[in-house]
Amino acid sequence: MAGSLMEFGASVAGGCSIGNGLVKTEMMTWQGWLALLFMIFGAWTASYFMFIRPQIKRQKTAVKRPSP
Repeated sequence: MAGSLMEFGASVAGGCSIGNGLVKTEMMTWQGWLALLFMIFGAWTASYFMFIRPQIKRQKTAVKRPSP
């Protein structure tokens, strides 16, 4: 899902992620900012589902277990 969001942002912006996220942002074009926004949102979404959410589930499971 996160990769799809990043791909969508790069597609709408009109090129590859490096070209849009770095170069066009520096040139202050709306395509670059849109691509950068979707890349950040995609990376955040991926890190949430891969790292943060499983850690929260583990903490909730640890709290429910009785201590010996």
